[in-house]
Amino acid sequence: MGSLTATCFYASPSKERRRVLESATSRGTPRLECLKTGHHTRERATMAEVKGPEHDDEDILRAIATSGARVLLIGRRALILLGLPVQTNDYDLWIHIDDIDKLNAAFALLDQIPNKTPEMARQTGRYVLENGERIDVLVARSASTKDGIRLDFDSAWQRRQVVEAAGIAVALPSIADLITTKKWSARAKDIGDIQLLETLRRGVD
Repeated sequence: MGSLTATCFYASPSKERRRVLESATSRGTPRLECLKTGHHTRERATMAEVKGPEHDDEDILRAIATSGARVLLIGRRALILLGLPVQTNDYDLWIHIDDIDKLNAAFALLDQIPNKTPEMARQTGRYVLENGERIDVLVARSASTKDGIRLDFDSAWQRRQVVEAAGIAVALPSIADLITTKKWSARAKDIGDIQLLETLRRGVD
């Protein structure tokens, strides 16, 4: 399986932004190349390879993009596409509650099977697409952090950012909203991811 390259565009990159990106190079994953073009710097982040029995990252991202569903890539995969030095074998998606059938139809072409019916997924708030790869899908109109900060899908969708990966447009939450999603669980690794995102946000701002 080949590696996947993401290209992001940021206006007026700061020293903080470059420092975060350069740290990825020193740690090995993802590999980054920064190309200055006028008033913008283009960062190319090579995703860590995740081996599955049949499908690679590009197949999965294309299925998401072509599904017609309103889907946000969250979790560490989103951080990787932003060029941050983290690794994961997991996919985490947040989908509009009305678009489950569209997403399932797209992943059926990859033989990825949902473990719940759309009705059950709406009732429980999440489900899994699985068959080699495991893709966790959050189905919720909103979710709250432990300290009561609420984020609803429609607002996150309106504020979304789009990152190009191997020619595929991938929708991610804004950096601020990604930070909120990390606070939902607030595990030890989430705290480290929040620190990376906070540094990235200062660099972009």
